[in-house]
Amino acid sequence: SHCPQLAGLGVRAKRLLGIKNINVYALGVYVDGTGAKKALGHKFKGDAAALAANQALYDEVVASDSFEKTLRLVISFGHLKRSQFVDALEERLGAARQQ
Repeated sequence: SHCPQLAGLGVRAKRLLGIKNINVYALGVYVDGTGAKKALGHKFKGDAAALAANQALYDEVVASDSFEKTLRLVISFGHLKRSQFVDALEERLGAARQQ
């Protein structure tokens, strides 16, 4: 098995009382680079900068089940209650599903 490589990350921020942004959680996407290259290398060519800017490549990485992917979620806001986290996650995932 190959060591997964960080392929992307993001931070979920929420505005608190309309004045301050609080980082709620961070999410990292790790991908088996060798497996991804085998599965998608024939479709995507170019230098690292061109590939990094190619949304179609990211969409294929997420959609493919031909190689291993891992999500790592880290709670950033220490005072977060479980229900608040679930609400923030559902709010974000619901928005993504509606697009």
